[in-house]
Amino acid sequence: MKKESGKWKTTLKMAAGSVGFLAGLCVVLILAGRFLCRKSNADIYDTTAVRTKDAEVKNEVKDTIDVVFLGDSECYSSFNPLQMFAEHGYTSFICGTSAQRMCDSYAILQAAFETQTPEVVVLETNCLFRSVKSKGDSKDYVLDRLSDHVEIFKNHSRWKDAFVSTNSLTKKKDEKNRGFIKRSTVKPYEGGAYMHASEERKSMDADAEKYLLLMKEYCESHGAKLVLVSSPSPKNWTYAKHNSVSDWAQENAVTYEDLNLNDALGIDWASDTKDGGDHLNFDGAKKVSAYVGNWLSEAYGLKDKRNNPDYKHWEEDSVEYASARN
Repeated sequence: MKKESGKWKTTLKMAAGSVGFLAGLCVVLILAGRFLCRKSNADIYDTTAVRTKDAEVKNEVKDTIDVVFLGDSECYSSFNPLQMFAEHGYTSFICGTSAQRMCDSYAILQAAFETQTPEVVVLETNCLFRSVKSKGDSKDYVLDRLSDHVEIFKNHSRWKDAFVSTNSLTKKKDEKNRGFIKRSTVKPYEGGAYMHASEERKSMDADAEKYLLLMKEYCESHGAKLVLVSSPSPKNWTYAKHNSVSDWAQENAVTYEDLNLNDALGIDWASDTKDGGDHLNFDGAKKVSAYVGNWLSEAYGLKDKRNNPDYKHWEEDSVEYASARN
């Protein structure tokens, strides 16, 4: 009997130890999650990309950015802030990141308004058809559930950059370009016409649409205009997508410009794309930036700051851009 009793005591001690360990682990996970959580408590997908873009925007002089551009790689491949400043004199910043989800767009938008007061927020629309939730990209049911309820799993990549300074995050070759990435490579698109008139509709991701409405409301509450723009991209864009975005824009009184339907741009798919019609190269971006730059300037009355001494650094960078753009 004594042996039996001893075994039970040992088992109970082991069980108590296990419960204590698990309880301690839960406390550590909760505390770590609070440490890694963004102060805005925003839902985000790519924490490193979002934190990097936050740092880049905050490196700009406070209250000097007139236009903020959001979206995925179509955004930073299509719009050139220095060209727009050189031609029209207003300032802008590209807050696009690779494969950006709308939850990240919304988080970056909120961070930008912490130090800037843009008059216009432009969203490149390709990200509206990308799934917002990371669980859509994962087959791990357990991790998906943990991501829903435990911050350290929701923000699982924050530990990698939690101790990295913002200076190191923003050190890159094209930092003067305000987020625009110049690509000179040419790989023609040879697929022919791609915007065929149709009544079909491609549904936007439900969560992406939720964040789009939040973005509209946020812009309105901060005195900014939300504008939707679809960059030229045969590989990504269709008339069915156009119809869905156009419907939403009309229902919500938001301006929408689909550049895939604008022949006046003069896009030459034999020379203006870097990768067969997915992204524009530098020549293609010049055409888009010239059109969008003029359109935004006229439509929203953006001030010309080219002779303002407070924007001397923009003048210098745009002169450097102008001398190297051809």
